[in-house]
Amino acid sequence: MTLCDDLKIPVREQMIPREMLYIADEVFFTGTAAEITPLRSVDRIKVGKGSRGPLTKALQEEFFAILTGSRPDRHNWLTAGQRSAGRGHSLRNAGRAKFDVDAMMSVAPASRRLLVFS
Repeated sequence: MTLCDDLKIPVREQMIPREMLYIADEVFFTGTAAEITPLRSVDRIKVGKGSRGPLTKALQEEFFAILTGSRPDRHNWLTAGQRSAGRGHSLRNAGRAKFDVDAMMSVAPASRRLLVFS
């Protein structure tokens, strides 16, 4: 949400039924391990065009630019030991993530939190 604020992307947080993910233009995971990972499908149903969308791309580019030091870490997310000039991170494959969240979503409750970009 912080990166969305930085990029002037309006965000609304709300609970949604699972089926709303099926008609979304784009869906992505975020988190410590997932970073910002686009999803091609949910329950084997293609999301949007089935590839990384423009909002996901903008968020990934900003995130990885901060992570690699090509943009300043204005939120103090990194420690000196974490700045690694990009080792281990690459945008080369960022738009090609091939995730089907069928199994992962089945453990989540019937309604989930969604960030809606308007």
